[in-house]
Amino acid sequence: MKKLFIIFALTFFLVGCEKNNEQPQKINRCEGVPQTVISNIESGLKINGCGSLRNAKAVKSNDFSSVYFVSANLKGDGLEDNDNIATFAVNNLDGSGLIFSVNYVAKEFSDWSFGPDTSANISMSDDGAYESANCVKN
Repeated sequence: MKKLFIIFALTFFLVGCEKNNEQPQKINRCEGVPQTVISNIESGLKINGCGSLRNAKAVKSNDFSSVYFVSANLKGDGLEDNDNIATFAVNNLDGSGLIFSVNYVAKEFSDWSFGPDTSANISMSDDGAYESANCVKN
């Protein structure tokens, strides 16, 4: 009986240790951005020449019921490198709704209202903002 208890306890301990060594899985929250959303954001860009967004990625914010952060590399005259990541906020990914600039790159190169200065108070500190920018970098 004592041996049976020791075997049971040892088995329980080993199974418990095995579960504790499991690594949590990272969930990739990056989503593609429909062309209608990209075109709507581009309509408010103020870049010399023909400004555009490249490699746009979206992340649904967990801080708001209907906000997606959309980040992309800005392209245009004087913006040839990949260090010009602009972040915007949109209501949804169907192309309708509001658009805000969220980071200072988006603010500088667009006419969209700056989220932190609006009553929406959407900023880079909200869930999903930095994640969307990181989606563009990776």
